Amino acid sequence: MKELISFALHHIKKHKKFYIISLLIIIFTTALQLPVPFFFKNMIDRAVYQRNLNSFHLYIIAIISILFLREGGRLISNITMEKAVINIVKKIKVLTLKRFLSNALYPYEKEGYVVSRTYDEPDDLREVFFEAFVIIIKSVMLFIFGLVALIFLSWRLTLTLLLFLPLYIYMTGKMKDTLHKSVKPVIEENAKARSLWTNIAGMVEEYKIFDKKGILPEKAYLGVEKVMNKYFGYAKHAYFYDVIMNSLNDIIPIVTTLLGIHEIFKGRLTAGGLFAFTSMQGYLLNPIQSIMNLRINLVQSYTVFKRLSEFYTEDIPVTVKSQAKDDPVLTVKGLNISFENCQILEDISLSIYRGDKVLLIGDNGTGKTTFLRAMLGFLKEYKGEIYSSIPPYIGYSALLDTSQLIEGTIIENITFGDPEDAGRLEQILRITNLKPVIKKYSLNYHVDIAGKNLSQGERQKILLARTLYKKADIYILDEPIQHIPQDEAVFIYKNMLEFLKNKTVISVMHITKGLEDLHNKIYNIQKKKLTPLKEEV
Repeated sequence: MKELISFALHHIKKHKKFYIISLLIIIFTTALQLPVPFFFKNMIDRAVYQRNLNSFHLYIIAIISILFLREGGRLISNITMEKAVINIVKKIKVLTLKRFLSNALYPYEKEGYVVSRTYDEPDDLREVFFEAFVIIIKSVMLFIFGLVALIFLSWRLTLTLLLFLPLYIYMTGKMKDTLHKSVKPVIEENAKARSLWTNIAGMVEEYKIFDKKGILPEKAYLGVEKVMNKYFGYAKHAYFYDVIMNSLNDIIPIVTTLLGIHEIFKGRLTAGGLFAFTSMQGYLLNPIQSIMNLRINLVQSYTVFKRLSEFYTEDIPVTVKSQAKDDPVLTVKGLNISFENCQILEDISLSIYRGDKVLLIGDNGTGKTTFLRAMLGFLKEYKGEIYSSIPPYIGYSALLDTSQLIEGTIIENITFGDPEDAGRLEQILRITNLKPVIKKYSLNYHVDIAGKNLSQGERQKILLARTLYKKADIYILDEPIQHIPQDEAVFIYKNMLEFLKNKTVISVMHITKGLEDLHNKIYNIQKKKLTPLKEEV
């Protein structure tokens, strides 16, 4: 979690000017609203006691102007902060997706990972990056000013109000503590429901599955209903405290108003003063409730951070060993992989050295992709040994069938969170033949989620460009030139290997015409075995 939080703090610092501007605007707009109750006090007292309505219109204009400035400032502050927050959340989404595609978690092993954790849940962090910042500043300002102003108006009524505060704080805290228990389970269940719904929606879209009885959508609705039932199961325990809270919100103004009328009869308070007091007591109560509500948001954000951090703490089942320069960078010994008692690969052994260009061929379903996933550390259940001199996340770059485009610009999809290197980017655009695509759209062209507004070939080129843009020692490529016309695909692949001539490349392809001579090692995976067809140093 430390790495993710440090990453977030780093990007908050990069956007500190937005935070400073918003801070100044928040202080200004909050300060504007503070004197409004006193304006009402003077206006009412002049009208009631002096029968003077001359300044009535001026006060109304002043109050409307203040409210207009306050709301305008709040809008500017929100827009300013939103730019920073959206940028930070997008960076976290990219980082999380990079980790997700590059660590030991098999993509479909846990429900809700892709949909919820890499796309939806980072948005929940907006509250901790933005709302917490605003709420704390406003609450502190309102509470301090409100307390001083209420004492100034009537210390007796203020003392009465303060007597209610411990009960108010206690009940608010109990309600929030009860709801705390719901945060993690609801997020987990919600992730599963969203995953189920997305999978079903994908099936309907991809395979046009429509059944008369609506069984598939019904399953998704049942998943959502389960989440709601889970939430309300926790929420009903907080209902008792919520009732008391609402009662206190009604009782406190009634008590202070009745006591205020008594103070008016005693000559210690004016009618305008009572109006100002009842308006300003919210300056004391609302900040308390806001801070208590913030606790829920912070717990939710902490839970999201914790869930995202699982991408960083999962053990990678590839042993990293320090080796001499001439030793293999990747070694597989006696690898056996089976799923549900079905043997996929049997007794696979392989040594890959720095600079090797390895081609794995074989029919569909023979286990080529499974072998790649094992080398990357995506599979936990296997027999045998896999060890590397290079850490899989840091030193590997992989293009897999699960690789996907994110919502953002083309250049964001290529750099994928890494610093922009104009020279390297230019090289890769040329190698992957993306320049015609850039000419057609532009580097800042907006890509929809999963690249739905691009052709299959365009998506594949951008994904390949992303893989090459990452500086790595080992490049693992699963069907890197699929969906690209044959002649263009050969051109791209040759240029790619020239670009990576000092790197280790492991490619899986089933169409290899004109490409075999570019590799010094070729292996065929057939009937669960790995057969060498070419092995050159």
